[in-house]
Amino acid sequence: MHGYVMHPLAAELCDSHGVPHWPPRGQDPKHAIGDEPSWAAFCIHSPAMLARPKDWPANHDTIGFMHAPLHDPLPLDLAAFIKAAKVDQVPLAFIGLGSALWVGFDSKEDSQVALQALYDGAVHASRDLAADGFRVILQTVTTPAGDYLTPTLGPAAKDLVFVLSQSASHDMIFPHCAVVASHGGVGTLQTTLLHGAVPVIFPCIPTGDEPFWASFVQYRGLGVHGGPALTMHAESVSKAFKAAFAGLEAFREKVEEVRRGMARERPVDRVLAWIEAE
Repeated sequence: MHGYVMHPLAAELCDSHGVPHWPPRGQDPKHAIGDEPSWAAFCIHSPAMLARPKDWPANHDTIGFMHAPLHDPLPLDLAAFIKAAKVDQVPLAFIGLGSALWVGFDSKEDSQVALQALYDGAVHASRDLAADGFRVILQTVTTPAGDYLTPTLGPAAKDLVFVLSQSASHDMIFPHCAVVASHGGVGTLQTTLLHGAVPVIFPCIPTGDEPFWASFVQYRGLGVHGGPALTMHAESVSKAFKAAFAGLEAFREKVEEVRRGMARERPVDRVLAWIEAE
């Protein structure tokens, strides 16, 4: 997708600087790079997660997740919520669609409906599960007007759901979570796996990579494809969370295999080795 989107922009940039167009003849850059032996295309997803396809040109490779962890302290009220869940021995689930909660929908009203479905579905699933269910960290986003979207909270909100209406590092949250529900962008997915959490994906942008990764995690037995975010509702969200927690141990075994592989990868070293070899 990105090749087709970026090619017109690249042509415009070449024109503005008076240099020849690349690639010539309107080729897709993804394929044209394969014809340039001194060039390389490195995909920054983990080969432990998805191995390099065998039919790729020799100068195409997967090098691993270029993870830059952020260790900013968590908001004090969020830290207290996490601590309370640990003390009570209740698992945590994170829900956050990131910017896709805004850009993936046609209007603020549609985004609000999606956010409410996530909240209601998670609450229903937690109540239906045995014992104490699970607790939820639900991260919202700002609209272009600068206000945060907020779901309508039910009576269970205070103890069951923490609504996070500010930025916070995934690297400081995900290690505490059994399940992470996201839009399925490859960066968020890999951060989820790197911290050993089980992914639940509600892809928001049909023309992006999110539907692929949602199907992939289900195919690999890593987690749950929750269905398209554009058509989700409280019942479908609840079903996805129930599936994640019902199969938690089996999913965790698969996630741990990937996590160990990711921990061994050195993507920057791979790039440097290629440069030095050239």
